[in-house]
Amino acid sequence: MIRTIRTRLFLGITFCISVPAALATLVFVQDRSLAFYVAYSFGAVLVISALLGLFLSRRLTAPLLILSQKMREYVEGEFKLQADLGGLDHAPDEVGQVAREFGELQDAIRDHLSSISQMAYFDNLTGAASRAYMNQRLQEMISTSKRRGEGFSLFFVDLDAFKSVNDSLGHDAGDQLLIEVTNRLRDAARQSDFIARLGGDEFCVLLEGLSDEADIAVVAERCIARIETPVTIAGRTFRPQCSIGISRYPSDGNDAKELIDAGDNAMYAAKVAGHHRFEFFRKEMSQRAADRLKLAQELRAAVSNEDFLLRYQPQVDISSGEIVGWEALIHWDHPDRGMLPPDEFAPEVERLGLINELGSWIIRRASCQLAAWSDQGLGDMRVSVNVAPRQLSDRQLYDNILEALTAAKVEPGQLELAITESGIQSAPDGRRVLERLKSLGVRVAIDEFGTGHSSLASLKVLPADCLKIDRSFVQDMATNPQDAVLLGTIMAMGHALRFEIIAEGVEQLEQLQILQGLDCDRVQGSFFSQPVAAKQVPELVARGFVDGPAAESPENAGRRAG
Repeated sequence: MIRTIRTRLFLGITFCISVPAALATLVFVQDRSLAFYVAYSFGAVLVISALLGLFLSRRLTAPLLILSQKMREYVEGEFKLQADLGGLDHAPDEVGQVAREFGELQDAIRDHLSSISQMAYFDNLTGAASRAYMNQRLQEMISTSKRRGEGFSLFFVDLDAFKSVNDSLGHDAGDQLLIEVTNRLRDAARQSDFIARLGGDEFCVLLEGLSDEADIAVVAERCIARIETPVTIAGRTFRPQCSIGISRYPSDGNDAKELIDAGDNAMYAAKVAGHHRFEFFRKEMSQRAADRLKLAQELRAAVSNEDFLLRYQPQVDISSGEIVGWEALIHWDHPDRGMLPPDEFAPEVERLGLINELGSWIIRRASCQLAAWSDQGLGDMRVSVNVAPRQLSDRQLYDNILEALTAAKVEPGQLELAITESGIQSAPDGRRVLERLKSLGVRVAIDEFGTGHSSLASLKVLPADCLKIDRSFVQDMATNPQDAVLLGTIMAMGHALRFEIIAEGVEQLEQLQILQGLDCDRVQGSFFSQPVAAKQVPELVARGFVDGPAAESPENAGRRAG
């Protein structure tokens, strides 16, 4: 286009100069004998005009041609080149201004490209590599390792109970923890290792040239130990925990997706095995992952459709034989597998982050059932509901419980929340939340007491009303005198601190007799009744167990007859 402008400009200038010159010659030269002179003069003027027009057109359009060419080079170079505009230093003012503005545009584009590259390849919060950068780096490592005949490893790192930090301390505290974990991974990993944040609380570490299992284990243990050092955030000190899944090239995958999936599956296996540990990928984990994916899809649909029901196991006063309460146990009415007990799906519910939603449903349903039993004339029954540690980090827990009790017109003291001691300790605000609920009137029971991290010394500060002795003590005390002695010590301490004592898992008459001798308060187990549907509760309440726990239970009668 600029060349066309230059041609037109050249012709225009030539015309504007030569024609007036020729006309002037013809007008002022009256002697026709001088025709030769006139023609010569006209030709000379035409040549001079043409040369002058060519000079002026080049003078005006050459800078535009240079600028156009530089722009084309800059665009074709995908904005990666820096166009040299030095040739336009002496361009006319207007063209020079355009050139200067184009130079400023180049600088702005380069700055924006740098910013976009930073966002694309690095995590804005932690400064670690992004998922996109990690995928690119992983592809490069696969190509290099294949060419050299070497191996490398991938760590899939996931923080345990990270959601509880966000829920209880806020997202700013969660962000601080993610930054701290990133720095700790950098400290624990080798200088040559590549660290990326995949999103949320998931990280990936690529360990180039490291494929020996023993060497990998050393790095994994160092990462876990470093991450789990106590940290103080938002004025609270707690110990972060993580689970690590390990996959290796080429044994666990030949491309990026296979290696990442293998690491993810191994990480899940580490969580199932007890958290804050690492697991190497094994082939059988792939099928488990497929089964887990199907289960996750079914669970999400079940929670949305409320395809669950509660069954109730009686808690019996050991001295009177009367039913004084019930433990609500959730079951899943699976379309293909039938009625599933909580042990078969509860861990997956927690992993999927559905526990708060499902837990709220359980509390609402149990509260409504208490109201229904009261309408049937059964009196003010008490129901114990199991609470997962993550629920204590739910900021809506208190409001949800209050709303459920108010809507059902149930007294707070009729609801009992059962949670493990370790669950209270793992939730940053667990103790404060339970203290607030107790002030409302809701009862609190320490579940599975005597196992895990339970400590008699902590009894004096636990916000609880009763202790639920784990069934492992009850099962063996008839044959192991040491269990009976230990159980007696726990009960004596609990009573001295004004706790009510509940023993779970009573299955035999001998166990019941020992518990009576130890002055236990309440008992529950299959010796009295298996968990029953809500419609069976009135019949069991009317019958009671005053004349013998097993004799009057239809479930136990059937068991003895069999």
